[in-house]
Amino acid sequence: MVKHHPKRPHLKAWRIHMGRTQEWLANELGTSHSTVLRQERQETGVDDQTFQAIADAYGITPAELSANPSDREKAKQLDRLLNAIRNMDSDGVALIAGFAERLKPTS
Repeated sequence: MVKHHPKRPHLKAWRIHMGRTQEWLANELGTSHSTVLRQERQETGVDDQTFQAIADAYGITPAELSANPSDREKAKQLDRLLNAIRNMDSDGVALIAGFAERLKPTS
């Protein structure tokens, strides 16, 4: 059985945002330039371990790497919130969800 890894749509945007080349990233990951190229084109998926290694190479969190670079701060805060929620009981989670539903989006 072949394991299919998720496609990661923001890899190229992050590499460009960080001012790095595909060759640099390939060297950091110990892989080939063509592998990085295929991952960025979403021709092949990226396993969680490699995704973590890419985030580490850029000095960012996997949550940040999952988002467009322009949404970096929002992704960091969502990751922070998720980590806090993981430690709550169901009543605490319900309280946070109710509070979030009452917030009005800002433009």
